[in-house]
Amino acid sequence: MQIVAYSQLISSEQNKTSLGQLESAKANDVNQNIMNLILDIQQNEFGLPITANEQKDLSEIDDFYIKEGGNFWVAIVDGGIVGTIALIYLGTTEKFLAAHQFYRKHGYAEINRELLPQGFPIMQVDKLFFMKKL
Repeated sequence: MQIVAYSQLISSEQNKTSLGQLESAKANDVNQNIMNLILDIQQNEFGLPITANEQKDLSEIDDFYIKEGGNFWVAIVDGGIVGTIALIYLGTTEKFLAAHQFYRKHGYAEINRELLPQGFPIMQVDKLFFMKKL
């Protein structure tokens, strides 16, 4: 598995990056692959009633996660995107218990919704929020 910054994936001038078989190096393709992965987990694994239209942050990753000093990382296995994580602030559902454990293990602290920055994208299913100080 390779963990790669989102900006590295979309900045490649070639369709094939140094990550081997990942061929969708253009931002729209990467965003669509990320959206597909996350929607599959939300809808099929957890039965959450959420759509792509309700998650503007995933189609505008740079604006929501990177522009203000955060980052967005992508896990790649055998040329495919298999996971993601954003740095600084995270919103999540109460059902993602393994994710909560992962966040805490990696230095994220649970915070009250009121402490999120203005404009942070809060999805209908987001009930818990985490922050990591960099």
